Amino acid sequence: MEILDEDELRDKINDGYNKMCDYNEEGNFEKALEVLFEMWDMIPKNKLENEESYSVVTGIIETAIECNNKEIMMQWIDKMDYISDLRNEPGEKEYYRGKVAYAVGDFEKARENLSAAVRSGWRLSEYDQQYIDFLAGKTTKKATKEMPLYSSHVNSNELDDEIYKKVVRLSDRGDKYVDKGDFKKAEKLYLQALEYLPSPKYNWEAATWLYTALGDAAYLQNDYRHAINYLNEAIKCPDGLANPFILLKLGESFYEQQNFEKAKEYLIQSYMCGGTEIFEEEDNKYFDLIERGEGIFIG
Repeated sequence: MEILDEDELRDKINDGYNKMCDYNEEGNFEKALEVLFEMWDMIPKNKLENEESYSVVTGIIETAIECNNKEIMMQWIDKMDYISDLRNEPGEKEYYRGKVAYAVGDFEKARENLSAAVRSGWRLSEYDQQYIDFLAGKTTKKATKEMPLYSSHVNSNELDDEIYKKVVRLSDRGDKYVDKGDFKKAEKLYLQALEYLPSPKYNWEAATWLYTALGDAAYLQNDYRHAINYLNEAIKCPDGLANPFILLKLGESFYEQQNFEKAKEYLIQSYMCGGTEIFEEEDNKYFDLIERGEGIFIG
């Protein structure tokens, strides 16, 4: 293979990048990837230490996302850990990891990485609207403290009607005990309701509001360890991942355990999904934690 000096390599890479963009605009992703792989082969040994590798690797990842080639995405995303150091852009590797996780359907990892990117100072642009909407939970149900998800009994039409009625009846009784401050009795009723759900319980909307109710009851007893355990189960259930109330209580529970990094992570996510109103009746210290950090991203 022809050995190029730095200027020649830069020119070849620029020419290749322009061709790649043209092919992408035409929708000819296969040809675009072919050009990118040729560009990669041009880069000499220690490729990941060469500054020209940045445009090639990001081009491959972006093109793979465009054509939904999950295999290529997963093969190349680890290289971002190295090439992002060439530019030293805070949050960049988390941004690309978040995009790939989103593309392959790992939404928990996508939220974790995109949120980390934003916290590190990475700015989402107008071209990232789908990720802004994702972080804001615009495509999911929105729960506030006034109307937490566990009080919104919605039958998915998949759960047997008799089972559903029993679950709702037990849950409503649990809610009444919460209102009275008898959290132990409430917890017992919520757990009884969970027993009626067929396995795997994570399939049912009812599991979302029951685990959330359990987490909230534990939080109100200052039992933050159990609150975190229950709320982590709620996140795995339908619509749990972008529920601002669940994220809020997770953040507050971690705060009370003095795990401020985790607290900030979940409180920022809650803010993104529920806005400032989700904090209106909460202690100011929780919102202060994210306000005095690297700043809050507002789309």
